[in-house]
Amino acid sequence: MTEQQPVYFGEEVNGILWRKDESLGLSIAPATIPAKMIAIQSEKVYLRYAIPLTRGTRMIVPGYFETENGAIRTGRGAWDFLWAKFMLYPRAEIVGMQADGESSHLLVRDVDFSEGVQVLAYPDEKTTESLGIVTSLLHEPDADLPELLAKYLGS
Repeated sequence: MTEQQPVYFGEEVNGILWRKDESLGLSIAPATIPAKMIAIQSEKVYLRYAIPLTRGTRMIVPGYFETENGAIRTGRGAWDFLWAKFMLYPRAEIVGMQADGESSHLLVRDVDFSEGVQVLAYPDEKTTESLGIVTSLLHEPDADLPELLAKYLGS
């Protein structure tokens, strides 16, 4: 692996992040939060996308991807390349971070692409420890959602 550093991309949204038990929900303005929910952040919420690992309950937010041939991608480029080519490069390396902010270095074969993407919420772009997994999204039918949020949580 080279000296290139991981780049953790994400999407910033204007909305309200709310909690119900252990789950997080996100309401995109002008939607409001459901009754009896606790708002934990409003206005700007930063989202990153994670893929579950094959063992345990951990997941990884990829920031760096390197094939056996030395092709390197970081940030959104790493995400897109990984999803397009994961079956071709099972021994490729991924450097990323877990939901708790700890760094991970693993192989593509350790990632479970069949489990679906987890949307993680952060208070801002610089924070590495997530607030949790967003499992609900409320928005107006004509809301302009960020691309990946619409893909993984949009209805």
